[in-house]
Parts: sequence; C-alpha cells; structure tokens
Amino acid sequence: MLVAKLKAAPDVVEASVAGPGFINLRLADGIWRDVLATVLTTGTPYGDATIGKGEPINVEYVSANPTGPMHVGHARGAVVGDALARLLAKAGFAVTKEYYINDAGGQVDNVARALRMRYPPGPRAHHPMSNSRQLSSARKSNTAAIIWFRWPRPWPSATALNGPK
Repeated sequence: MLVAKLKAAPDVVEASVAGPGFINLRLADGIWRDVLATVLTTGTPYGDATIGKGEPINVEYVSANPTGPMHVGHARGAVVGDALARLLAKAGFAVTKEYYINDAGGQVDNVARALRMRYPPGPRAHHPMSNSRQLSSARKSNTAAIIWFRWPRPWPSATALNGPK
C-alpha cells in the first residue's frame, strides 16, 4: 500500500519492498539539483520548523565515567548528543544542552562504596572519610570524595563498584 503511493509521487522513479520493514526508493536525477539549489538559496534557515512550538527540552549527553578509562564511545556520545540538540532546536524546540564532563555524584558514590568494602571502617576510624556523614557532605559540596582515598591495587572489580546483586 505504501509502495504504491510512493510510486505515484512525481519524483520517485522506482519503489520496491526490500524485506520486512524496508523500502527501496530511486529518485529522479533532477530532484537532487533542485533541492541543492533550494538549500543554497535559502541558506541557514533551510529546514527550520515549528513542530516544537518553543517547548523546552533538555538534552543531557556524555557522562564520562570518572572511574573507568576514556574511549571512543565518549567522543561518539558528544557528537550524537550535540547533533540531536541542534536538530531539535532546528525543529523549533527551546533546547538546553548539558554536556557532562564528569559525575561527582553516583559514580563517585560507587567508588566510595567499593573502597569502604575493601577498607572497612574500624582501626582506620581516624581516616578523614571514615564517617559516612563526612563522605555525604563531601559529595554534596561537589568535593570529589575520591581524593581522600588511596587507590587500591588491583582496581576494584565491577562487582565491587556496582555492589552485591
């Protein structure tokens, strides 16, 4: 049904089903030149839309894990997040972008929990972060609680970081 409607479009040379959920289209050669000319004539406003109607939307992206290695996926997340935010703005949404370089909340809490499991309070009660109130206070004041600990060797396992299941 959809393929038949597409075949009837003036700029569609061919339309065919290419398996479940896929349609192949071949467009007339002139359509590319016409669209390119329109884009160049219109300039930056080309593609502007009002579908978003100024609705506020927040796009949060790239929360690199401070307890793990950086990898190419972090760069991909930055590119995809920024592109998505720009497309939403082009569609008329009032976009707020939040690019997280680090997370001094949940991830640091996980590291602190893992370190407390490895080095439980007790004989080390004099340690500046042995009191959970101090740890919570440091986290709430955006102080990276991790600076108070010496990293154990070997690094905490994923199970230690995520806690028991």
